[in-house]
Amino acid sequence: MTRVLRAAVLALGVTGMIYSITGSAAPAYSEDVARAMRAGDYDTARSLLRERAEAGEAEAQLNLGVLLATGQGGAPSPQEAVRWYREAAEQGNASAQNNLGRAYLEGMGVRRQPDTAARWFRDAAEQGDAGAQYNLGTLYAQGRGVERDMTQAVQWWRKAAEQGVIAAQYNMGAASADGVGVKQSDAAAVYWFANAAQAGNSRARGELESYVSRLPTQRIGATNVQIRAGAGTDTPVITRMQQGAKVSVLGRSRDDWTMIYMPEPQQLGWVASRLLDE
Repeated sequence: MTRVLRAAVLALGVTGMIYSITGSAAPAYSEDVARAMRAGDYDTARSLLRERAEAGEAEAQLNLGVLLATGQGGAPSPQEAVRWYREAAEQGNASAQNNLGRAYLEGMGVRRQPDTAARWFRDAAEQGDAGAQYNLGTLYAQGRGVERDMTQAVQWWRKAAEQGVIAAQYNMGAASADGVGVKQSDAAAVYWFANAAQAGNSRARGELESYVSRLPTQRIGATNVQIRAGAGTDTPVITRMQQGAKVSVLGRSRDDWTMIYMPEPQQLGWVASRLLDE
């Protein structure tokens, strides 16, 4: 089993059921529900959400479904949770679509149907939901509910990774390292592993050293060189490096900036190419 497939068995639930009153929630009810949640008064939260859910408000339907699924404010009721997820999902709520997909994948309150799970994940993923993008990519990697297709898996993981999903960043690093579903690239492997490692993924941190060692190196050619978060002087300075310090080179931009990996503080950054010695 490749690194990618080992990564693919990471729990889908990390991007599944999330209680969240988002900025799109109706202001008329979001604050009182949030207040009840903060106070641990889930009975009141359920009551408030149910009233609005029955009035057809998708965000309330989603959040009521989460409370019912997790048993906050009463006994868990997976079947009723699925009912409310479906109500919200059919209104186009991406988070509800993702949760409904997970319910079908894992058989929570509904018969297990991976193909139906994949359809709901896709609906949410196409709306830009990062969790659903990761989940759909994982189904493609596992061949669950869809035909196994690592190219599709990588395409969806990349979208999730670019939105900061750590598991997707790790999977992208593994795919790039092995050349599975994407062209093999040590530089891309380091890029994705470094992003995941910086976010706290210990597995990615463990992979970095072997792939960093394969990259070309250069030395800082001036004193007190600014290392930036992006390719340009309009991006924040993240650290400074002194003349002679060795860095690993991932690649260059068209406007003559170089992306580097710094062993200390184990971080990616950008430096003006003219400030590096060949």
